[in-house]
Amino acid sequence: MYENAAHTGDVCMRLTTFFAFSTLALFACRGDDANNTDANGSNGSNGSGASVTIQMVQNDAMAPGTPVTLRGVVVTAIDNFGGKMGDIWVEEPEGGTYSGVHIFGAASTDVAALAVGDTVDVTGAVKDEFALTGSGGDTSGRTVTELKPATSGSLKVTKTGTGTVPAPVAVDALMIGQMADADTQGPLFSAAWEPYEGVLVSVNSVSALGAPKKFGSTGAADAFSFDITGVARVEGNFTDITMSGIQRNTCMNITGVVDYFFDYLVLPRSAADLNTGASGCPVAEATCADSIDNDGNGFADCKDNNCMITDGTCRPPATISSIDTPATPPAGGQEIGSNESVCVTALNAKDMQSFWVAKGPGTAAANEGLYVFAGGQARPNGLAVGSKVDVIGTVSDFSVSGSMPVREYNELQTTIGSGACAVAASPQTIATLTGANGRQWIGSLVTITNVAVVDVGTSANFGVGHLKSSGVTFESMPDVIGGTGLPAAEMSKCYATITGIWYWDVHAAGGGAFALEPLAVGTGTGTCN
Repeated sequence: MYENAAHTGDVCMRLTTFFAFSTLALFACRGDDANNTDANGSNGSNGSGASVTIQMVQNDAMAPGTPVTLRGVVVTAIDNFGGKMGDIWVEEPEGGTYSGVHIFGAASTDVAALAVGDTVDVTGAVKDEFALTGSGGDTSGRTVTELKPATSGSLKVTKTGTGTVPAPVAVDALMIGQMADADTQGPLFSAAWEPYEGVLVSVNSVSALGAPKKFGSTGAADAFSFDITGVARVEGNFTDITMSGIQRNTCMNITGVVDYFFDYLVLPRSAADLNTGASGCPVAEATCADSIDNDGNGFADCKDNNCMITDGTCRPPATISSIDTPATPPAGGQEIGSNESVCVTALNAKDMQSFWVAKGPGTAAANEGLYVFAGGQARPNGLAVGSKVDVIGTVSDFSVSGSMPVREYNELQTTIGSGACAVAASPQTIATLTGANGRQWIGSLVTITNVAVVDVGTSANFGVGHLKSSGVTFESMPDVIGGTGLPAAEMSKCYATITGIWYWDVHAAGGGAFALEPLAVGTGTGTCN
């Protein structure tokens, strides 16, 4: 887990919609696995399905495949939000560590009849230890304990009354984040989080390491997450976490159930579970050569964001080309703007924070344009197209499964310099921009001639429209122009020229598509071809 990685790959368990479009047969999203055996190679099934406690289910002495019946447990969370719904979490009435478990595959009619705080009986279930397998699977050896149907349709969740949700168990996230192997999510770290799996917890005085960011390929409202103190991740499975005003270093108290999918997850159940007015969060790391993760976020010294900002030795000067050209992103902190003039070429009008930059002044060139992802940080006052800037950050590739990645610069701090810093668009043909060398123009300001508007985009497809030049169709994206796409009045027009940032839509069907982020509608009357 990398502190500044704002994007995660597709997650099979949570993004079932993805598989309506995918033929990746190597993924085994759910089901029994040959590795789900105990130390003696037995599947541990006692064949009885006798009533047990959740603590017994969470104990490794019970093997996967064992029939399970629970009596009188309390519903602590219900997933009724976003693109994937229907899962529930239950807990023993007395609460405590090892007292909760995730139930997968309950009938929708059973789930619809439930509310948080109901007491229920669970029958027809078996224990499962789930981890994503196959291509891109979880190789850590960790799994999440769940209950699933013994056979299709067998799992029943029956309401028996109304109880009291157990008090959240307090988790010392700072202590876990400061463990010796937290940066690698090693065995000590994993053992510290394991007792809380499936349990309703409170993690207090923790810092957000960034704003909520979308992951996966479905665009669902529940596909957002952000990292916190304790080397854990908050995901919006149950509620919209993008409406909470969370930014990097927001001090928070969080309540939620703990889950696991590549990372340990805290899942708040509603907006009330996210308190952004907390105090007492760890002081940002400022001692950058003591080999200690002082703020418990899993990153010590120069791997820590604050050290990259405050300690010049943690951010070697770079150029846009040195960031954009390599096949893999440069590691660690970087600083652009100190070795060459860096100019703002466009502002993201949708998130009102992120922006594009290019080497300048002059004319845009290949491998000289870059998207600066703000991660929830407010823009510096006065930042505008033509501003000269110095930016400290890290580099990552944003992609979803099967898509060509987009090189991004994850902003930590931006300083506006003096003087104008204009960059002119580079005239390019669509053949150059969409050919084998098209990637080198991603992030750069270009002008294309004789462009037809095929469609303008709508709110239903996030404002993504389509343009055509010389018989080649490409996307029109609305991040710079704002709104839901090109104005409806532009439908079927033919532009003599249109200028914008060349880009790659990683979410487009078929593994992505080249796109233009227009700065404005096109100019003049051109020839549609």
